[in-house]
Amino acid sequence: MIKHGLKGLSWFCFLAGLWLTAMEAIQRYPGFEGRLLIALLITGQSLAAALVPGRKILLPGAGAMLTIGASAIRNTLTASHFEGYALVVGIACVLQAALTAATAVSPHHPPADQIRRT
Repeated sequence: MIKHGLKGLSWFCFLAGLWLTAMEAIQRYPGFEGRLLIALLITGQSLAAALVPGRKILLPGAGAMLTIGASAIRNTLTASHFEGYALVVGIACVLQAALTAATAVSPHHPPADQIRRT
């Protein structure tokens, strides 16, 4: 159940990352390079989490997503100009990081029909 939620949230974050990547690459406002790198990290981590959820190899990326998301939330809530999309994407990144960590560290349980009865 958690993996299904992770997959759905990861696809949302992947699409948001693509959108952010396109906006940064097209607009090229001063300092866009750092924001472009962050957008690419969101895109890559989200795609990996959507395609292979529950892998421990995703944990470093989940830590980065947690940092990015928390920073986006904090910056949005303390800025003089409110950016609703940044708040939504930040919350989604934090939730994806939490679900990625939860699925990666939880013990694997095979489906009930694959349990061998003795």
